[in-house]
Amino acid sequence: MEKGLSSTIRVVGHVPGEFPVSVWVTAADCWMCQPVARGFVVLPIT
Repeated sequence: MEKGLSSTIRVVGHVPGEFPVSVWVTAADCWMCQPVARGFVVLPIT
């Protein structure tokens, strides 16, 4: 049975720009295992 998962990313910067963020999701008990999901986004900070 899958449990609900959540995460929060807080970004604090001193200069504006575009910042790439890559996220890899692995099993909670095996952070060295292959990811079960991957994501990528560019955060525009103004």
